[in-house]
Amino acid sequence: MVVTAIAVNDPEAIPKTLAAVRRQVYESARTVLVGGGADVRRAADLEGLGWYQSVGHLLSAVATAVTHVWIVRAGAVPRNDALYSLVLESERNSAAIAGSKLLRADDEEQLISVGLATDVFDAP
Repeated sequence: MVVTAIAVNDPEAIPKTLAAVRRQVYESARTVLVGGGADVRRAADLEGLGWYQSVGHLLSAVATAVTHVWIVRAGAVPRNDALYSLVLESERNSAAIAGSKLLRADDEEQLISVGLATDVFDAP
């Protein structure tokens, strides 16, 4: 089971990120908003989403049936296959943490970030 957490630093960015999360081919069991205070909490209520004060609060409340937590920054617009690819690759590699390649929105051929590889001791 996957829980998607949209980390909010800009409440106005929620709609486009939420729309992209809802278009994923690999469906999340639950989507929540994280951070942002009272305005974000109201937005979560209006959208029928959960809300947590911080990622730490979310992680402490995650049920044991949850196998993956996908954290997406508000303002990001993940491709429709992003969650599927992350889950597939993390399971294929027995990875505890997986990160996405970040592409420019106006030029998907240009990488912004490809993340880091680490070993089991979290060393790059």
